[in-house]
Amino acid sequence: MASSSSRRAFKVCSNDKPKERFGISLADATVESVLDKACEKLKLSRRGASLRTRDNTIVDNDDYLLSDDLRPPNNFLLVVPRSQNCETVTDVLVTIERDFGKLNKLFKDDHGKATRELVEYMGQLSVTSPLPSSSLERFKSTAHLEERRDDLDWFSGVDEEYTTKKSYMRSLAEGRIRNYYSVARKFIMRYKDSKVGLILVGVLKEWLTELRKVDHFSGYFDRDDERYRMCDKEGNFKCGGFYNEDGCRYRGNINPYAGLKQRINFSSWNLDHIIEKSRSVLPSLLDAARQVEASKGKLEVNGKYFFDCLFTYRNLKFVETACHDKTEHTDRQCDPSKIVRKTH
Repeated sequence: MASSSSRRAFKVCSNDKPKERFGISLADATVESVLDKACEKLKLSRRGASLRTRDNTIVDNDDYLLSDDLRPPNNFLLVVPRSQNCETVTDVLVTIERDFGKLNKLFKDDHGKATRELVEYMGQLSVTSPLPSSSLERFKSTAHLEERRDDLDWFSGVDEEYTTKKSYMRSLAEGRIRNYYSVARKFIMRYKDSKVGLILVGVLKEWLTELRKVDHFSGYFDRDDERYRMCDKEGNFKCGGFYNEDGCRYRGNINPYAGLKQRINFSSWNLDHIIEKSRSVLPSLLDAARQVEASKGKLEVNGKYFFDCLFTYRNLKFVETACHDKTEHTDRQCDPSKIVRKTH
């Protein structure tokens, strides 16, 4: 039997009934096991469901699930069924594009089989959100409204502590940056009892000081924050495209301030690390600390370089699902010449 220290407890509810909550406790919890248990408790279909935090951040990795950010009393999780995980027309188009090679081969080899598979494939597509640029969507837009009392529909399912769209959007951005810090902290804590670990903990403290100065970059999603916002003053966000391309080939855009459907769909957009956090940035940070230890005081970790790689848009692109390439970014790695610097 697992020890009580290895168990994690969560409070779960469905997106449709936020006040109907259940407690679950799991040993060696993973995103998959929590979803399995939560869907069983909530009597929801497991297929296509996703986990979200109170601020609607998607929980899609075990490191974040088990981080201190999701310990009581902040262990509330929202289960969003497949039908409410919005898929845009762009998502459908890119899926078709990626699968076209397979379909084309089937047409050449077996026309009848290809036709049947294509019909079945198209039948599985679920387009729940029109293109944001459509005239109908613009007509329905409530982007000009800001207060909860003026746009109750937009705030559906949002905790009552948020009285403006701005305050909620700031919490979303802050939540994502806190997630990145939490992942980095967990990585560093593996080495806390070594000399290298002491160096890394020092860097971690520096980062936290800087993050607090900028309110964990909560301004990224705040349309009124002229210094840090990633959108225009109306709240329109443009997809940055694949990590190795200059722009979005699909011209993706979204305004989460414009309506409930756009706000929900916005949670599927990602801050994509061009130089990958787990595959390159954190391993390079460890390498830097080892170089510093070996230098006997002649070198120090370039904390600013790693801070920028993890938390700023010098290494972040805001992208829709279709442009979020989760394969290894082999052509984008940390610069070895920048990870350490001479001590002053």
